[in-house]
Amino acid sequence: RACDAALMESKVSLKNEGEARAVVAACAALLRQNCAPRDIAVITPYKAQQHEIRARLDRDREIGSMSASILVGTVHALQGSEREYIIVSFVRSTDADQDVVTSVAKTPGDSVALQEMYEESLGILKNFRVLNVAITRAKYGLICVGNSEVLSKGSKDFNAFIHSLRSRK
Repeated sequence: RACDAALMESKVSLKNEGEARAVVAACAALLRQNCAPRDIAVITPYKAQQHEIRARLDRDREIGSMSASILVGTVHALQGSEREYIIVSFVRSTDADQDVVTSVAKTPGDSVALQEMYEESLGILKNFRVLNVAITRAKYGLICVGNSEVLSKGSKDFNAFIHSLRSRK
């Protein structure tokens, strides 16, 4: 599955294992280029993804003990923080017809996060302030991990951001 619902602190959160692997690979690549681990931060809008990335960094043999110096947090937790290099994992990398929803039965008491998944919404990512905080924390380098097609379909701000990035090639 590209995206999973996970129960975190009595709320539904999302994680994407494929993106978590890509984030760890990006961290390793920065470290191979002699970037100090304390200069790297990973930002994601979801706590489940934060925990997934932290666990993978801690287990990665190439990164080893340097993982403790890499900051990993949610957009809200890292608001106001800056690092030399920021890696953003947007998590939302599937279209609604994939098995994001099939693993969870839709019921009238579903959380807002689950309801948004059923409705093909980007949820918290639809808030332009979240995008702004995520992409303005980097001093020198920004790596964005996500499905540009899904993200740009769900938000005019993401669409503008992705268009801007593509025009810089």
